[in-house]
Amino acid sequence: MHSILLAEDNPDICFMVSEILRTHIDDCVVLTAKDGLETVRLARKQHPDVILLDIQMPTMDGFEVCRILKDDPEMRHIPIVFLTATYDDLKSKIKGMDLGADDYITQPVDNLELVTRVKVMLRIKSLYDELRQASQKLQRAEQQKFAFLSDISHELRSPLNGILGFAELLANEYYGPLSNTRHEFLSMINKGGEKLLALVDDISLLARLETGEVTLQPETFSLTSLIDTVWIDLQNMAYNKRISFRREVPPEADRITADKKRLQTILQNLLDNAIEFSQAGGQINVSCRLQQDQSVAIAVTDTGQGIKPEDKDKIFTPFPKIAGKEGGEQGSGLGLAICKKFVELMGGSIEFESEAEIGSTFTVYIPFAEARAPSKSGSACI
Repeated sequence: MHSILLAEDNPDICFMVSEILRTHIDDCVVLTAKDGLETVRLARKQHPDVILLDIQMPTMDGFEVCRILKDDPEMRHIPIVFLTATYDDLKSKIKGMDLGADDYITQPVDNLELVTRVKVMLRIKSLYDELRQASQKLQRAEQQKFAFLSDISHELRSPLNGILGFAELLANEYYGPLSNTRHEFLSMINKGGEKLLALVDDISLLARLETGEVTLQPETFSLTSLIDTVWIDLQNMAYNKRISFRREVPPEADRITADKKRLQTILQNLLDNAIEFSQAGGQINVSCRLQQDQSVAIAVTDTGQGIKPEDKDKIFTPFPKIAGKEGGEQGSGLGLAICKKFVELMGGSIEFESEAEIGSTFTVYIPFAEARAPSKSGSACI
């Protein structure tokens, strides 16, 4: 059943237009309003499929009614057609379209034109409703997917902690001495378990990000100190591959206000990836700069294998199928997906440039940066 709201203060025109619509449009209900306030009230109460709106009405004119309805998120998708004898004026047409009107019909009304234009608007509204319903279904499915991932990660964490706990007891020879071979096996069990536990934690974190359960806690801190803290945690991994490191933080970009914990996770993931995909003897640079809008740009550059053109659209997607340099798939791909979610949660953005066999640069733009008094920062090699 189609519903059409006709806002017209002239009773003769109102009756004529209503009869035309009821006669020529199947399953059509016509609601009528005599002034602007009544039009807004009926529109919000009934949510019609199309609104036919006269410009000259008591209490509130059609332009104001159109503005109110198009500013309302619940109403703006309803097509509005101006129906008036004065709408052939060019300035009125421009004003109406600027306010969001979808079409117009001048009076005296041509029956065929009226019916045809209204049918077009009804089709547009029907298509919009179908798209909105499909979008809502996708959103519900996405929410259910991440709720499922959250539940699964919770169920996996307990047995994994048990496995790691018993492995540690055995490795410490709590139940008796072990041979070197068994120590090696336990070391492999421990490394595999820790890696799987980290993956479970990433899945849980991504699920909470998708469902809006993660909140920000901004604080003011030294960007230089944060970068150095993250690098120290990864230093052994870089040392084994003889990778050198350099950071550049000018004084004006050192003191920033942001969520320190989330930014640390972002840097941890970016630097971990940079080390993992760098060749032995490579170089990693972290450079920061203060933007004109007082945001800070943090660029992480490596001399690694780079990203192939066919893979560039996948890297921020959870569990991407991206081949590594040996042809195998590298990691879960959750790190960059989490980075992107955190950056967007902080109101920033992330972008990258990469060339296969040359290297990659990931740049994070973080708002809430504040210019502070110069501090002891700058260039350093570690």
